[in-house]
Amino acid sequence: MKRISISNLVKISNLTIPPISYKSAFGISVLIHLLVFLLLAFLINPIEAPHSSEIPLVIDFLSMPGKEDQQVTNKTETENNNQALLSNNFTNPVPQSIRSRDEIVNNKIKSLPSDQYENPYAEFNDPGDIPERIEHSKFSQTNFASVLIPPSLKLPRFDIAEPGLVPAKMPMSKRHEKTLLKNINKLAEKFHKMQWSDTSLTLQDRKQKFELQIRHQPAKNSTGLDELVFDVTTKKNGKILSTQMRMRRLAFSNFAQLVDYWDPQVAVHNDEFEGRFHTNYAFSISRSKGIGPKFHGKVTTAAVEVKQQGEFPIIDEEAIFIGGIETGVNEIRLPKTFSLFAEQSKLTGDNVHHITGETWITFNKDGSYFWKTTPSSANENFKNMPGEPFFIIGDKRAKIHVKGNVKGKVLVYSADDIIIDDDLRYTHPPDKFPNSDDYLGLVSEKNVEIAHPAITGAGDLHINAAMYAKQWFRVPNLYGSDEATLYIYGSLSAGSLTATEPRYATHIYFDKRLETQRPPNFPMTERYELVDCEKEWKVNKN
Repeated sequence: MKRISISNLVKISNLTIPPISYKSAFGISVLIHLLVFLLLAFLINPIEAPHSSEIPLVIDFLSMPGKEDQQVTNKTETENNNQALLSNNFTNPVPQSIRSRDEIVNNKIKSLPSDQYENPYAEFNDPGDIPERIEHSKFSQTNFASVLIPPSLKLPRFDIAEPGLVPAKMPMSKRHEKTLLKNINKLAEKFHKMQWSDTSLTLQDRKQKFELQIRHQPAKNSTGLDELVFDVTTKKNGKILSTQMRMRRLAFSNFAQLVDYWDPQVAVHNDEFEGRFHTNYAFSISRSKGIGPKFHGKVTTAAVEVKQQGEFPIIDEEAIFIGGIETGVNEIRLPKTFSLFAEQSKLTGDNVHHITGETWITFNKDGSYFWKTTPSSANENFKNMPGEPFFIIGDKRAKIHVKGNVKGKVLVYSADDIIIDDDLRYTHPPDKFPNSDDYLGLVSEKNVEIAHPAITGAGDLHINAAMYAKQWFRVPNLYGSDEATLYIYGSLSAGSLTATEPRYATHIYFDKRLETQRPPNFPMTERYELVDCEKEWKVNKN
C-alpha cells in the first residue's frame, strides 16, 4: 500500500486550508486530551465524594480473649454506638458543641497529674460523659487536629496483671540425686541417735561441693510426727543452685504389721495384710489346700530370705507379695524404754486417768467410759473424757481390760498387760466416715492379748486401734471356739507374735490416716523416710 500525505488529502477534498506543522498538531492534541480529563474528573467527583454532612466512622475492634460470646456482645454494642453517632445532631463536620467540650477536656488535661496524663478522660465517671473528640497535646506544644474517639473505647477494659517472677529451674543430674539421697539417709539415721541439733555441713562429690543445712522440726503436738528438712546449695558456672529435701520420722503406727523377732514355729497362712509389713528376722509363710497369705502392701525384712513351709513349699511370689518384697533392709528396733510415757505418769488434769490396779474399761459412743476394779462388780464408775487427747495410764500392777466404742483421741498405756475383752470400734469408723477424728492407741510394756473365748464369745473379733506390744501379741486358747477372723483396722507392732489359727485368721487393714498422724504419744521409731524431694535446682544469680 502507498502512504498519503496530509497536503494531498486537502487537495483531494478541494478545501483551502493552510498547512499545519507537526508540532502544532501535537500541541492541539495534548490540550484536547487535558480538557477531556478535567471534564471527566469534574463529572465523577460529586458521585464518589462523601456528603459534607456525614461524619466518617472509625471502628475499633476490641478482642476479649477466650470469650467468643463477649466478642459478639461487644460487636453489637459497637454497632449500636455507631448508629447513635449517626442519629446525633451532627449537621457540620465539627459542631460548635463539640468544640466547647474539647476546650473542657483541654483544660482538664493541663490540671492532670503526670501519672494520669496518658488517659485524659480518666476522670469521667460515666462513659456517656466522655467527649467524642479530644485534642491530644501530650506529644507536642501544638495541639493536633481533633480526632473522633472510636466507640469501642467506651467499652469496659480488663487489666492484665503482670506475671510474677519465678526462679529459673534446671534438672538435677542422676548422679547428684543419688549422692544427695544416699548421704541424707545416712545423716537422718545418725541424727536421732547422736541427738544433734540444727547444723550445717559440707559434702564433697568429686569436684562438686554441696552445702547442707539440717533443720529438725519436732512434732507440733502429741499426734504429729517429727521432720528433718535438708536445704542444699551448690555453685555452678557462677550461679547458685538450691533445692530442698524433707524427711518424716516413722511411728510404729505407720506399719500395718511390724515384728521384731519372728517365732520360727509360727507361719503366715490364712492371713491378709493391707499396708506395710516389716520384720527384723526371717519369717515363714505356709500354703495348704489352696490357702495362702496375701500381702497387698510393701514387704521388707532384715533377713535375706523368706522361709517356706507346708505342703507346697514352692510359691508364686507375685501372687503372695502383691505389693513387692525387699530383703536385707536395715532393722527397725523397738525402744528399750518409754520415756515419753514415764513422763505422762506425772501428768495431772482432767485429760489423764491414772490406774494403779487391774481395771475393766468399757468405752461409750458419746466419748465417755465406765470403769471398775473387779469384773463381777455391779458398781461402775463413770468418767467423761472432757478434752483431747485423753490418756489412761496404768502402773506396773495395772492390767487394763478394754472394749466398746471409742470417740476422740485416746491412748491407753500400761506397764503391764492390755487385754481386749470384746469388739473395740470407733464411733466414726474411717472406712465409713473419711473425716473421722477418732484415734485409739494401745501401748503395753508387756503384752497385748485377746481374752479367752468365753469372754469374747464365738465369731469374728473387730479391733479399731494402733497397737504396740513390747513383748508379745498373744491369742491364747487357739482351739476354744469355732474358726473365725480377727479384723484389725489400724496397725500392730510387737516384739513377737503367737499363732492365731485355728481360732482366728488374721486380716489387718492399715488405717491410712496414720501415715500423717498417730494416736496421742504413740511410740516412734528412729527411722526417717523421704516424703518430699525436689529433683531439680532453683537457679539464682550469684
